[in-house]
Amino acid sequence: MMYRMRGTNNIDVKARNKENIKRLLFKQKSMTKQEIVNALKLSLPTVNQNVKELIDENLLDESGTLESSGGRKPQLINFKYDARKSIGLDISQNHIHIVILNLSSDIICEKRINCIFENTKEYWSYLNKLMEDLCLTNEINMSQVLGISITLPGTVIPDKKILKLAPTLQIKNLDLNELEQYFNLPVIFENEANAAGFSEVWNREIINDAIYLSITKGVGGAIIIDNTVFHGKSGCSGEFGHFIIQRDGNKCNCGSNGCFEAYCTVNVLTKDTNGDIDEFFKQVKLGNNAYIKKWDEYLDYLALGLHNIKMIFDLDIIIGGDISDYLQEYVEILKDKMKSLVENDKNIDFVRISRHGKNASAVGGACMIISDFL
Repeated sequence: MMYRMRGTNNIDVKARNKENIKRLLFKQKSMTKQEIVNALKLSLPTVNQNVKELIDENLLDESGTLESSGGRKPQLINFKYDARKSIGLDISQNHIHIVILNLSSDIICEKRINCIFENTKEYWSYLNKLMEDLCLTNEINMSQVLGISITLPGTVIPDKKILKLAPTLQIKNLDLNELEQYFNLPVIFENEANAAGFSEVWNREIINDAIYLSITKGVGGAIIIDNTVFHGKSGCSGEFGHFIIQRDGNKCNCGSNGCFEAYCTVNVLTKDTNGDIDEFFKQVKLGNNAYIKKWDEYLDYLALGLHNIKMIFDLDIIIGGDISDYLQEYVEILKDKMKSLVENDKNIDFVRISRHGKNASAVGGACMIISDFL
């Protein structure tokens, strides 16, 4: 029994050393073997063996040298960020968005198409074909791909792989395990706002904790604590769209009245433009008083919602989704409206606009796969 335990521990230590070297080089890009020894407090033979294995797996290479004061110049070990790829597939009511990232989270290629959601065999098979065709077009070998993340606009229970509720897709209690059969790669599922929130903090030293507010045809969000998505007890955390901001107010898709979503979804702005948000803001800039009034009222409710979120969490708030590309121009007006809600602390520097915009959900899902790999 003692012999088996010792063997298991040695295997665990070896695997952990290899993972630590991989993560260190991922962060540092290039290092000498001696620098790895010093950073991780490992022996040189241990580093040599693990580096060799990672080179054999095509994750590292040896190229370049450092200057030396004497003797042989030390060889640099480099992380190969293009050695693996990750795919993010974001699904909404009327669109499909696919991105393919390398390990540095750079977008290698992307595709966005109009496609009405249907929970059918044909729809899911079509998604797989779109993804494989995109890889083929961009000469990406499927053996390089770590997996696929599928992000959805609803309450996803990741560990059980259940889509509990997605009002805009008109879906309840969908068993996501059944969808894996349509794809030829490992698949993970996540709420679109959780994935988008993760995209904002992944691999960034300056942000560890934040609230992400996603505003599209629905309003959702993510709570990011220590670079990790907080799912809550039942997977429903971050559903900011469904706290009440107006008693007996407008009817929401969820069936309740007065929800934040009922006042701040993009649909509120595009009722008179056939769902065309570009046309809405065109009318605002042309000085159309009806559209200017609607936008002003929208910002009032958005300011109120942001104020409430800040009071509860006291974290930076990142606004993303379809609205983010348009909001940047009006962010100071929004901040002024938020200042009017408080008497004392007028600092509104905690509000910022997403760096990924409409790409955030697809990118964040793909980053989750990279994070798991590392």
